[in-house]
Amino acid sequence: MARDLLDLAPIARWRADQQALVTAGGTQAADGETVTTWLDSIGGQVAAQQTVTRRPILRAASLGGRPALEFNTDDALVVAAPWQLSAAFTALVVARMDGSTAARGPLGLDRGTGAGNRGFRLRYNTATQAQLVAFDSTGATALIDTQAAARTSPEVLTGVRRTTDAQLYVNGASDGPTAGAAQPPSTAHWLSIGTDNASTSTGNAVTTGLVGVVAEVAIWHRVLTAAELVQAHSYAQDRYGIPVTGYVADATAKKYGVRMKDGRVAPVRMRDGREVPVRLASGARL
Repeated sequence: MARDLLDLAPIARWRADQQALVTAGGTQAADGETVTTWLDSIGGQVAAQQTVTRRPILRAASLGGRPALEFNTDDALVVAAPWQLSAAFTALVVARMDGSTAARGPLGLDRGTGAGNRGFRLRYNTATQAQLVAFDSTGATALIDTQAAARTSPEVLTGVRRTTDAQLYVNGASDGPTAGAAQPPSTAHWLSIGTDNASTSTGNAVTTGLVGVVAEVAIWHRVLTAAELVQAHSYAQDRYGIPVTGYVADATAKKYGVRMKDGRVAPVRMRDGREVPVRLASGARL
């Protein structure tokens, strides 16, 4: 059972580890500082914001005790390098919505109306829903798959786009796919984090920005299998404490730690913040 999204070979992955977050001065971001760039840990894709007032803030322990970026309405980080979305893909984001019932991000491949400009939106919609919105090659809305969502609790949203349908999972749960044979846009465009619609490559025009936090984003140019989706969602539960449907425990990865009075185990960490895993063939608890 994979316990890191990198085990599932995404094409891009952003996680709010402090070493991946850079300030305007070029230094590693600290708690409470604004973030200029968020570095992709795989392919070198940089999500950035040039405008000072539209930059998110690092909160060191804001989602399941883990670091996350705080976005507020018109904040966004944008990968300006053009993306060409494949016909079938999977997009995952770990986020929490704070205090808004409007349609808001946290993730999109959409730079406005028109042919070739729209890919998908992964967003919160009403007070009780999340949505995966897919578009056709003309820019028209092809289909919307909706799933119940708590919004104000940490959640893992996973959008799966197949060639004949789309399916949204919230914390591993899904009501099933919505049929629709939309194709990806014919031209490349940019990816936005913190909003589902940044109509400029610098993120200066944000119309549906998230009010909340984002801890992690991953994208695959393929559809994850059912078993891989379980792995991805189980990872989210392990890392962020988000209860997910179909959770499968890792029987081989154990970690040294110190048991606290309330029963939690505080892991041993390296100086760079990494936890020290101990793998036992027997699976015995240390």
